[in-house]
Amino acid sequence: MNTNKMAQEIVKNDVASCLTTMVTQMVEGGAFYKYDEETEQWEEPLEFWDVSDWLKKKLRDKGENVVEEFGLNIWCRMTSGQAICMDYVIQDIAKEI
Repeated sequence: MNTNKMAQEIVKNDVASCLTTMVTQMVEGGAFYKYDEETEQWEEPLEFWDVSDWLKKKLRDKGENVVEEFGLNIWCRMTSGQAICMDYVIQDIAKEI
């Protein structure tokens, strides 16, 4: 299976729902931000997604911020405007499968 098809399967099976509206209404700051060591600045995630335990581990292994809150695995996605399966990190995970 090629990388794009595998990335689509990961999103289909391991990304449950978009939590951006819920999280932005419930959280005022802190826990969901990611510190960029190169720029020495805190980056604000653009989207929040509920992901599976499997994808949580894979994303964390790649340095992504996944917060366990509200009984969910909340991936703090730093990109927006494209399909999740096109994200570099998802493509990278798909290549390893």
